[in-house]
Amino acid sequence: MKKPKKEKAEIQSEEAQPLTKSEQQLLQRYESAIESSQKNYIAVGEALTEINRRRLYKGPYTSFDKYCDEKWGFSGSHAHRLIEAFELVEKLRAEKISEENLPRNEYQARLLLDGREAKHRVRTWNKILKLAEKAANGITSSLIIEVLDNKGEKSSKMEKETKSSKVVPEPVAKALKLVESARKDVDQDRKRDWKVFLNDLEELLKQL
Repeated sequence: MKKPKKEKAEIQSEEAQPLTKSEQQLLQRYESAIESSQKNYIAVGEALTEINRRRLYKGPYTSFDKYCDEKWGFSGSHAHRLIEAFELVEKLRAEKISEENLPRNEYQARLLLDGREAKHRVRTWNKILKLAEKAANGITSSLIIEVLDNKGEKSSKMEKETKSSKVVPEPVAKALKLVESARKDVDQDRKRDWKVFLNDLEELLKQL
């Protein structure tokens, strides 16, 4: 009984571990960035990324979500959305997309994150930028939604056309019916001349 109590005490001690002086300085710097950049989702996302990655919340708080809730008044899920948006921005930056051509807010970044698989996001964003050059208002949420919706409709349409164009050859259709009939006979313990069955199936396959 004594051993579990000792382990519990060690866990509590680890959770209550204070920040080092250098960690306190880092936390202060990141929190100052959040306070001064409330409307800049990129700066806030970057600061939250570092606070979470370095576990700088570990002094007075037991989890990152609790830190966000009690310190900043927003949920951990919202914080993680900001972090994901910042990660998207970093990926776009790596592809030489300029600062003025990045998503203008977290909502625009979220549209791209939710609307495309990771491997297609940069290509989709470049298409949005090309269309934005011709648009009067530039990069807007409505333009992003339009591009994403159109791609989805096109993909769905192509998939339907592909499925409808698949015509089953007549010998294959007959072979499938023959197999289905044989399966029923097996299920119902009916007698069947399997030699005839194999000959018929072979003849159908030869027609392919």
